[in-house]
Amino acid sequence: MPMSNESQNNKNFKFYFDTIVDVREKYALILNGSLDIELFNAIAKNLVSPDDIVLKSTNRVEEIKTGNNVEFDKSTGNYKSLVYGYVHYDGTSVVSIFPIINIDSLWRGVIILPAQNNTEKIIGIDTVLPLIGEIPVKLNVDYEGLAISLKESVAGKPIIFTFVEGRKAINGQVAKVILDYNFKVDIGRETADGKIDFKERGFVHNVDEGTKIAHYEEEIPTVDGLDIYNNIIRATYDKDECYKLGANVEVDSDEISIITTSKGVLSNANNVLKVHNIIEVDKVDLTTGNINVIGSVLIKENVIPGFTIESDGDVIVYGNVTDARIFASGNLIVSAGITGGSFGKIEVKGSIYAGFLINADVEAKNDVIAGQILNSNVVAHNRVIAMNGKGAIIGGNIFAKKGVYAKIIGSSSGTPSIITIGRDLEAEDRYKEIIAIIKKNRESIEQSKISLGNEYFRNPKDFISRLAPDKKEIVRNILKKVAELVKETNDINEERKDITRKMEELFVHGVSVTDTVFAGVSLYIVSVKKTIGKKQSYTEFYYSDEYKIILERTVTVLNENEYATATVGKTK
Repeated sequence: MPMSNESQNNKNFKFYFDTIVDVREKYALILNGSLDIELFNAIAKNLVSPDDIVLKSTNRVEEIKTGNNVEFDKSTGNYKSLVYGYVHYDGTSVVSIFPIINIDSLWRGVIILPAQNNTEKIIGIDTVLPLIGEIPVKLNVDYEGLAISLKESVAGKPIIFTFVEGRKAINGQVAKVILDYNFKVDIGRETADGKIDFKERGFVHNVDEGTKIAHYEEEIPTVDGLDIYNNIIRATYDKDECYKLGANVEVDSDEISIITTSKGVLSNANNVLKVHNIIEVDKVDLTTGNINVIGSVLIKENVIPGFTIESDGDVIVYGNVTDARIFASGNLIVSAGITGGSFGKIEVKGSIYAGFLINADVEAKNDVIAGQILNSNVVAHNRVIAMNGKGAIIGGNIFAKKGVYAKIIGSSSGTPSIITIGRDLEAEDRYKEIIAIIKKNRESIEQSKISLGNEYFRNPKDFISRLAPDKKEIVRNILKKVAELVKETNDINEERKDITRKMEELFVHGVSVTDTVFAGVSLYIVSVKKTIGKKQSYTEFYYSDEYKIILERTVTVLNENEYATATVGKTK
């Protein structure tokens, strides 16, 4: 009988086994074929025989429930074993015993015993045979092997011996798609200072072409089993394929791996794996967090303040964008409008289409088209067009390389409005760099000529022939450097000419107002400034390269198709 474990936590009970040992776990490992000696030594601490007291309730109350193979005697408060086996206590409410003879799987009977060379009560063949006799086994029992194994246990070897065996049923399954990709959406992302940014949830799952997202498990045919009572054990067949393959997903050449065939957004709606080039979300808030998508994104409602959207396609918003950041490789299309704030910033490589811009900070590599533009900073590398609805530009700074077109610019109250066109700031910066490089190169060339001296230029070949070998190498290096500087200067001067030509092409564009431009509006066309002194109507302002001033001409009328509401994928 195992010694009482004095470390028990319940003062109303006295334990006659080791409560620390997790018999359930170790018994299962042995049953699955493990021969680890430590497992057998651990459960041996809790080996009991029928009628052994395993637990005693000092107040005779069954506060700990009896599980399999244990009974409680109310008159004595004793918990007794009903079998030869190993006591297991779950640590809170139930005590049970795992028998030395296990037939739970039905298709086989096994006996599990530790080494018994130091055990007072030996469990030998005479003890085991009656136990097996109580089982209505219909298949042949290996009595000879059983006797040998029991002797080995008595001699000091732990055993798990199968004394009767039918056939294990093999459950089948259809070929399955097993997901390897983790679709988890985080509660947030930890920042460098240890805080949680709840806006970074990983709501969108971007994938590249060739990303392994799943694999096939081959079909397994069913094989019926046979239990120890000579009955058929019917195998089951699992018909659930788990996942199906949708658009832009296919089986790789190894016929096992499942990969994406294009970059985009991976989804598993209705257990169909697909890669999309556009995703749809109801709105952008804490439910989605920030959006970062390979492809386009369609937002059915609003983008609320403080959130960021990054897309290498179009961003389409059916509602409003308020004090948010949007960075897109395509167009930004906002059905309502964009309102800026201290956080907001919009940058797109296509065009921006919006009902209105209010206090917004936006930049587009192509056009910016809006019904109203109020107190906003707008940069368009093509045109700014306000011709829908009121078509008003009031306040703020507007920069457009190739012209501004509006119904109204400014207001009767004299709201400061600054319009700049006909300039390419990036080209101008590059032009300045080129001029500085040319100047530096020419200075270096002159310095090299001085270092060579006048005698070299009178007869270069004779001059070099009279030099010592080490001096010749110095001269050659100087000449090589001069040649490189001359080539670089010539090449970069061609770039300067090209930039000049492109900058002059911008001179043709103007600021076109089909209704009214109010006094106080400041116009910067090319490098000339003009402040509107009085209200004017139906006028286009342009730069005269001949007179180097801003003049007026007949308004350029745009075709409505040039500023109509955009659709997904539309580029100019």
